[in-house]
Amino acid sequence: MADRTLVAYERADGYDIHYAPDRPDPDRLTPAAPFGGPTDRRFDRLRERLAALGIDLANTDDRTPVDPVAQATGQTWEEVVTALDYQTYTWCYRLDRDYRCEQYLVCHFGLGVRGGERRDPVGDGLLLPGGPGPVVRRRPRLLSGRRVGGALGAGVI
Repeated sequence: MADRTLVAYERADGYDIHYAPDRPDPDRLTPAAPFGGPTDRRFDRLRERLAALGIDLANTDDRTPVDPVAQATGQTWEEVVTALDYQTYTWCYRLDRDYRCEQYLVCHFGLGVRGGERRDPVGDGLLLPGGPGPVVRRRPRLLSGRRVGGALGAGVI
C-alpha cells in the first residue's frame, strides 16, 4: 500500500495543499523542484500552452512525486489539520517558505461508529511529529487504527 502524503506548502497567504500518492523524499522538495521532480522549463511552458487550449498533460509519464495541482490554497495550518482525512493519509508534510520540511505521521483513531452514528474520518486522528524512527518503521503494527483507538479509550494518549 502506498504511503499517501498530504503536502502543505507555506505561502504568503497561507498553505497550498497538494497530494502525493506515495511518500516523496522530503530532501527532493526544493525551490528548484518544489514538487520533487525534474525542472524542465520547456515542458512546463508546453503544458501551460496546451492547458489554455483545453489539453491536459497530467497523465504523462513525466509525473512529479507531488501533484503540482493544488487541492486547496490559502489555508491556515489549523484548517489543514482540521480538514485532514486521517483514514486516507499516512504522512503529512509541512514545508515552510525555505522548504524545510516538518514530517508528521498520520494516525487514524479508527473509532468508526460512536454513539450510534457513523463518524467521518476527517478529524478522527492525530499527527505525530517526527521523521522515520523506530516507532514509525513499525507503524503498521503499533499505530494501526484499533490500537490507537484502544490506547485513546484507555487514556494512554
